[in-house]
Amino acid sequence: MPMIGVPQAHAVNAGSPDVLVGVLDSGISSSHPDLAGQIAKDKSASCVGGVVDTTEAAWNPTTSDHGTHVAGTIAAAVNGLGVTGVAPGVKVAAVKVVNDDGYIFPEAAVCGFVWAAEHGMQLTNNSYYIDPWEFNCRNDARQRPVWQAVQRAIRYSASKGVLNVASAGNSNVDLQHKTVDAGSPNNGTPEVREVNSACLDLPAEAPGVLTVSAAGPTGEKSYYSSYGQGVVEVAAPGGDSRFRTRGVSGTAADQILSTTFNTVTRTNGWGYKQGTSMASPHATGVAALALSAHPGMNPGQLSAFLQNTAVAQACPEGVYNPAPLHPDGPHAYDATCAGGARNGFYGAGMVSAYNVVK
Repeated sequence: MPMIGVPQAHAVNAGSPDVLVGVLDSGISSSHPDLAGQIAKDKSASCVGGVVDTTEAAWNPTTSDHGTHVAGTIAAAVNGLGVTGVAPGVKVAAVKVVNDDGYIFPEAAVCGFVWAAEHGMQLTNNSYYIDPWEFNCRNDARQRPVWQAVQRAIRYSASKGVLNVASAGNSNVDLQHKTVDAGSPNNGTPEVREVNSACLDLPAEAPGVLTVSAAGPTGEKSYYSSYGQGVVEVAAPGGDSRFRTRGVSGTAADQILSTTFNTVTRTNGWGYKQGTSMASPHATGVAALALSAHPGMNPGQLSAFLQNTAVAQACPEGVYNPAPLHPDGPHAYDATCAGGARNGFYGAGMVSAYNVVK
């Protein structure tokens, strides 16, 4: 939070209850003490299977607390316990798009975008890629309908005043120069496919989406974060458990602390996770503060404002190799940053909560 100026921002503006953020994810625990008063229950729903279910049980977590963790980063309450979100004054809505097997299929995502558009949300956070293909190729007859449907839903949501924020992904892939996808489809037998610029990580690479890369405690790109010039708009804290050991092993406290829910014992708590999934809600929270301080911005203006107020960060020189001692190999996490003040690792730079409210 200090890295993106949240304490200074809260002295000026901690968020308006008029701002509603849709958390398209695995549900939010409505009994969590840090979140119970933050959730717009009348705007929450499950979209799993592409079918809306507004019962509270349907949009609560079942097999994953990912969405609960994301929601806490955005809007955990100032209540003397646990954590505080980037924008604790705003409201969140649970829009459940993750099924019990952990997949986000196109029909659920499309339903989620449309639900958010039609229920007054100005922002959505999308910490996922649409399964089962990490990259949807417009020139593949099997995937083209996904691209068309998702793009249509995102365009529709933008027309209704929604800015969709998405994580760049955790594959350490240069999204500008993709060559191979060896892990899709992830719900069956993966094919090794050659991929190119016609193949997009959705929703991150869809037009109009604000795409976020992850930085660790030093402010440098997290070893796992995907990147790409012209794809990543901004960076935000996502945690990096391996920067301290140069990849040997993980240190949990270098990850992101937020709200959790144990899906076995059905109990609430707090804990650490890392990923561009954790970076995206930091940026979404900053966007929520921006709207609180400057109401009336349309999605394009808000996206531009977040980028214009970000703190530029230069590319590291040469090949970036943050985890040379990682068990996956000495060059498993090599990455090369392209660009100048605006570049493939950080986009326009690190989001700044203080810059958007001051």
